[in-house]
Amino acid sequence: NLEEWFAGEANAFPIGQKIFTWGVPVLDAYFSPLKQGKFVILAGESGAGKTTFSFFMALQNAILGKKVCYLSLEMDVKEMARVYLRNRLGITKDTARRESYSAQDQMSARELIKAASKNLRLGRYQEHDTNLENIQQIIVEEQPDLLFIDNLGFIDGEGEEWEKTAIISRGLTKLAHEKNVTIIALHHFKKGGKNIDDMRGSGKIKDDTDFVLKISRFPKDNDEIILTPEEKATTYVSIGKDREFGELGTCKLFYQQGQFNTDYRNQTRTEDIPF
Repeated sequence: NLEEWFAGEANAFPIGQKIFTWGVPVLDAYFSPLKQGKFVILAGESGAGKTTFSFFMALQNAILGKKVCYLSLEMDVKEMARVYLRNRLGITKDTARRESYSAQDQMSARELIKAASKNLRLGRYQEHDTNLENIQQIIVEEQPDLLFIDNLGFIDGEGEEWEKTAIISRGLTKLAHEKNVTIIALHHFKKGGKNIDDMRGSGKIKDDTDFVLKISRFPKDNDEIILTPEEKATTYVSIGKDREFGELGTCKLFYQQGQFNTDYRNQTRTEDIPF
């Protein structure tokens, strides 16, 4: 009976679990707490900003002392980090084109790298080299608190797409629960898809997860529309499934100088930017 299930527990509600940040204080305030042993899907259209948001979230948790492992099956991790550093330091396209980086740029970049390196492990793996067995081995060897995978569609498996994604989703859920590691996997929508029910592959993915977050940009009806700087900086983070409290909702954020904030600020070049 229920009492027997709780017989070995000192408290009805567990105390002392690690809780992770969603990356931005407003998300931590309104979204359910992200605890150990959870499986999270971060979904969206191609180009919606999933990698940008997930890498920022990984950095914020590493800065807070959590051990984070970020596996990129798609982008070169060094280039991904450089994109973040350019955004964080406000380096312009013209500066990047001419490679006219100042000594201050180089020093600030090194300081940012050093601040995150202690608890952040980056890994670049080829699609055909990464399967559930490899991921389990990485978890055992690295012992991360948080594991980010970019993205689920590049994990190797057998069968048709719907069958493969169902097996991978169930396998990642099992790893998260058994190894007590929180796994956050990025995933694409089907072509033309706009909502979490439009995720590629099997509908089992949504069933398996503890949380599903959707990342989206400011909507454009067609490519001829020119967005304002504020619209370009806009990112919407929506929670489409919450197994903890069942509360759904959307937060509007602005991505500027490598940071997600609730307020839009006019872009200015800052020479000395703390984390």
